[in-house]
Amino acid sequence: MAAEGDYESVLCVKAEVNVYRIPPRASNRAYRAADWKLDCPDWSGRMRITARAKMAFIKLEDKVSGELFAQAPVQEYPGVAVETVSDSSRYFVLRIRDDNGRSAFIGVGFADRGDAFDFNVALQDHFKVRVSNRVKNRVRNRVRIRNKVRIRNRVKNRVRVKNRVRVRKRVRVQVTVRCRCLSCPKLLRCLVYLYGLGFICVD
Repeated sequence: MAAEGDYESVLCVKAEVNVYRIPPRASNRAYRAADWKLDCPDWSGRMRITARAKMAFIKLEDKVSGELFAQAPVQEYPGVAVETVSDSSRYFVLRIRDDNGRSAFIGVGFADRGDAFDFNVALQDHFKVRVSNRVKNRVRNRVRIRNKVRIRNRVKNRVRVKNRVRVRKRVRVQVTVRCRCLSCPKLLRCLVYLYGLGFICVD
């Protein structure tokens, strides 16, 4: 039986996407689509976004054969794997990776603004669900820990009470004293038994 992490679901498919080579980023300046050659894309094909366990994968594939051109693994969104540009909502920067772990940054763009919106929402929804599940699991774990602590404390308190009762029942002190009782005209030797709450004077 396959593990949960082996299943791959499809989040979004877009039939038309363009890929661009982008110049290196200058210091902390945001990416700008205007700096790319938008009229001459370096590659065009299909985009498919899939999810497996906690990860999402943006796959750029050939429209006809389905051959993989490039893939961008995404651990969080927004994040370094997918960035927006400062001058358009239709273009993004992806960090692609090959099987050897080498990475590069490329630009992708959609002709239709609605496709860009769907792309954005698909990633947001996936990671919102992940964050929500993570928070729920944390809350559940905290509740379980609190319940365990309460149960332990109750058990400890019960054991303490039982031990006190047992000790109280078992303790019996016998002492010999001399006392002058109203019913005894002479000095008598009495045994005083200390048992629980009171004592008994025996002639």
